This record gives sequence, C-alpha cells and structure tokens, in this order.
Amino acid sequence: MIGDNLKFYRLQAGLTQEELAEKVNLTKMAISNYEKGKREADSSIIIKIAKALNVKSYKLVLDQNPAIHIVHGAFRKRITMKQSDIELLYGKLDRYLGKFNNIVNILGGKVLQDFNYPKKRKYSNSEDCAIYVRDYLDLPQNGFIGNLVDILEQKGIIICQLENVDSKFSGMNGTLNNRPYIAVNFNLSPERQRFTLIHELLHIIFDFSNREDEEKLIDQITGKIFLTDNDIIRELGIHRTNILADLRTIQYKYGVSVQCILFRAKEVGIITNSVYLKHLEKVKEKSFKENCKQEILPERSNLFKQLVIRALSEHLINESKAYELLDYSLSSFNNLYMEL
Repeated sequence: MIGDNLKFYRLQAGLTQEELAEKVNLTKMAISNYEKGKREADSSIIIKIAKALNVKSYKLVLDQNPAIHIVHGAFRKRITMKQSDIELLYGKLDRYLGKFNNIVNILGGKVLQDFNYPKKRKYSNSEDCAIYVRDYLDLPQNGFIGNLVDILEQKGIIICQLENVDSKFSGMNGTLNNRPYIAVNFNLSPERQRFTLIHELLHIIFDFSNREDEEKLIDQITGKIFLTDNDIIRELGIHRTNILADLRTIQYKYGVSVQCILFRAKEVGIITNSVYLKHLEKVKEKSFKENCKQEILPERSNLFKQLVIRALSEHLINESKAYELLDYSLSSFNNLYMEL
C-alpha cells in the first residue's frame, strides 16, 4: 500500500489529487483510492506517480511502521493554517517520529533518557509556575538558560525541528509511544524557537483546565522563566524611561526576543505602558532591525543523526539504511561525520 506516502509526497509537491491525476493520466477517484488504501497500485503506476512527484519510487512503498503509537496534540488556538498544510505538517512529523522510533528500536530503548511524566500541576500564579519549571529542568532560579534543545532531550523529551513548514506554525507537542515530543518550526528566529520550546513544555506539565486565557498565561510564564524579576531588574534597574539601547545586549545575553524583554520590563514596572508601546513601535521599524545583526545561533538537535551514526558504526545497519533514515544523498552523507 502506498496510501500515506502518496498523500505526503503529493502535499509536499503542492498538488491536489486532481492535479496529480492529470499528470499521470488517472482519475481523481483513483488517486483518492490509492491514498485511502482502497486500491493497490501496480509497479508501473507507482513509477509514473513517483516521476510526477519527483521522488524515488521506493519512497512510495516504504513501510510506515504501523506498530508505533503517535498522538499529536492540538494546534495553538486561533491558528489559521490551511488543512492541506496541516496534513503535510502531520506527515512530516509522522515520518520523523517513525524513523526516530526505528533507530531507537535497533539500538535498544535505553539509548534515550527515561522520561517520567510529572503529575500535571494546576495553574496557581505565573511566578510559582516559572520557579517550578526552572527547578524541573534542574536550572538555577535566576540567570541565562543554556541550550534548551540539549536540556529538554536530557529530560527524555524528543525534539522535532521541522523545516519548510507553514510560517504560521510555531510549535506543538504530542507523544510517541507515550514519550513526549515537542515540534518547533526551525525557520523561526532562534529566540522564538527557544520561547516555543518552553511554551510547549508548559502545555505538557501544567493543567490550565481549558481556560480561555491559557495561551496568554503560558506566554507570561515563559517570559518569567527566561527573564526572572531579579534578572530584568538587575539588567535595567528599577525605573527607566528609555531602554532601547539595552535591548540587544539583553537579547543576546539571555537568548530572548526584544518583544519579550519589553513586556517583562513593563510587567515588572520598570517602564510604563506608554513607554512600552512607543518602544514596541520603534523595534518594528526597518532601521532598528537593519542596525542589529543576528548573533544568536540556532540550537539544533543532533540526537537522531548521532543514533544513526552509532548504529552504522556498530554494523547494526548498512549505509543504504542510513541514507534512507537520514534522507541523505551520498555526498551529504559523507559530510555527516564533520557536522556532528
């Protein structure tokens, strides 16, 4: 059966069922039946479809490993992605998690840090929640938070960094065989990725009882986690009328956005609401952005690559299997050792 694979690569190519059917001289109903698993395609049709989608034909018939259990959480409220883009995103996640599960099974489950679900905590107030999260992540109660990808993976959480997905998507969470994953849009700025990782972690460990202001509360807690009251007061002082010159220094020091810094400064009472609004307009100006270089480096997960290389080194898989798992060409695969 080629159903899920066909649907994924069709969506990735940006084609409707009707458009693909026209390219391969089939009916829309035939494509629909292949995708739903109601009909099996013979080898000649698979080759034609693969050529139309510009993929290797073997990718259409790869086993999707139905034994794994993936549960995707909800998208953030008010998201406006098209249904086809949502389905493509789910397809990317399913493929990554399927390959991740495959290599973990080959190496043995103990290659991952154990994850023990904490009892979901009820929301009390943002300050207590921020303190709890820093403690949960084994972090000091104040100061810069280092590489979040590494920190979360050390807690046993799978990090899925998705590229070439809809810009409206920032992140979501779910489970792979009851182990949590956090997916993040890797095309976001590094500081927005960091913010999203903590935002999704809060969805995992806290119970907000479906409050209408859930997303707002989570953003407030996330800001406090990155920039505690002590941190923001130490950096800016007790009362200021202009903090524009301080924004980039604090951004690079703490790995947060200037918008987060401004909100925290207003929240703590360092600046007034009118100063906050004026500064917010200023940082949106092209001149402000152009005068500031991007110095925050993105945090990239190398865990999956490392596991594949380990399996290859121990002769548990061959190079062909490694190419398939990493979706690499020979030339890029030869450079893999240098990337890690």
